[in-house]
Amino acid sequence: MENAFGLLAPVSRIFRKPIEIKAESTVVDIVLTRVYLHNFLRSQPDSARYYSPQGCFHNEDASTGESIRGSCTEVTSTDSGITPLRLLPRNVSRTAIKIRDWLMNYLLTAEGSSQYQNNYL
Repeated sequence: MENAFGLLAPVSRIFRKPIEIKAESTVVDIVLTRVYLHNFLRSQPDSARYYSPQGCFHNEDASTGESIRGSCTEVTSTDSGITPLRLLPRNVSRTAIKIRDWLMNYLLTAEGSSQYQNNYL
């Protein structure tokens, strides 16, 4: 369990400190949503290339059994988790648009939708 949060915390800043929400079910929903998103991004070839490039997450050397630390799991004290807007590219790639459109369509299906979105959106 600790390793799972160790993978999510550097990417999802919300896991770096206690989640200050009183409703326990909401916290569970936040955690599960982030885990589902992580699994989805890792399973799709286009998004996996950007979300989890080679060497990003911990892995194990099969021949020695030695644990190899991933580069994405390093959190520094100066890392605020916020990139200044002027440093972000303005144009999105066609791949990003395809992923966004696929995700949008998936979330509108019976399999991908949630009760929350049907009640509130």
